[in-house]
Amino acid sequence: MKAVRIHKTARQLLGDISTWEGVVVLITASLFFAWFPDTLKDIIYSFLPFQDWLKALILFIVSIIALVPLALLIRKFAEKLKDVSYYVEEDKELLIAKRVRFLIIGLSEPNCKLEEEIKKIKEIPEDKRIELYIENSNEKFNWIMPVCLIKRLQGAGARLEKVYILPSKDSEKHIGDFLEYAGLFGLSKELFESLKGVEYEDLEALQREINNLIKKLKEEKGIGYRQLLIDITPGTKTFSVVASALTFDKEIAISYLNNERKLKIFDITPASDNF
Repeated sequence: MKAVRIHKTARQLLGDISTWEGVVVLITASLFFAWFPDTLKDIIYSFLPFQDWLKALILFIVSIIALVPLALLIRKFAEKLKDVSYYVEEDKELLIAKRVRFLIIGLSEPNCKLEEEIKKIKEIPEDKRIELYIENSNEKFNWIMPVCLIKRLQGAGARLEKVYILPSKDSEKHIGDFLEYAGLFGLSKELFESLKGVEYEDLEALQREINNLIKKLKEEKGIGYRQLLIDITPGTKTFSVVASALTFDKEIAISYLNNERKLKIFDITPASDNF
């Protein structure tokens, strides 16, 4: 288990009212400035037989005294959350795999002739294609990685409902070829859904497309804890960085195949000693 630290500024934390923390701070501050001074003024003016200027001075002093604890509370809150330690944990028993309903994969251009690879595959019995094809292939054909990942997940107990392909701009034209290729390993076309192709070095485009898909899945499919997996095997370094960052969301994990084509799943979660 390894630890990674990230940093968020108070502006990022408190300025984003879409988070629960931001909402709490916004409501607290609004109540204080909108309600507290007037209420305090009514109390002071009702019970203290002083001149108006003295009442106003007392109101000012009491407001400052009340504001200080609130300011300190907000500062403490921001300090607590600005540096959060995350654990990167490997799913050695592949328990996450059994939960996975949806998978996001990348797709690059084929790095050798597809016709030759298809010919090799058809010469291998269907029940042994994954293992024998990987062992006997002299060239590391990049499309075998996502196919192998899906088969490994299914073998580990995953009941995949849909595999979303986020192709590169250049590989978008090869989606049909990839589906034909995957079909040779028993993966039906209905299992896959292709997204719009993006430049893999375009950080903003990658984040936008993946975030939009995650939002859609949460709204329409109601994905739960660790039911979404993002594969970083076939993507570029930028693709991997974006996918890894998105797994700070507790409902998402990442996966890849190592050099031995073994399935690896990692989950990034906040360290318990932060809370």
